Amino acid sequence: LKIKKIKDRSKNSPKNSIIYLITFCKMLFLFVVDILSEVLFFRFSLIYSFIICCAVYKSVIDM
Repeated sequence: LKIKKIKDRSKNSPKNSIIYLITFCKMLFLFVVDILSEVLFFRFSLIYSFIICCAVYKSVIDM
C-alpha cells in the first residue's frame, strides 16, 4: 500500500510540483509585498509624525 502510494505520487509529481511551486511563489510574492507595504507605511507614518512634532515644537518655540 505504501509503495503503491509512493509510486502514484512519483508518477504525477512533475505536474504537482510545478503547481505547488507556482502557488508557493504567489504566496511568497504576496507575503513580501505585504511586508514591504507595512514597512513603507510604518516609515512614512514615522516621518509624518516627526514632521508634525517638529512643526509643533517650532510653533511652541515661536510663541
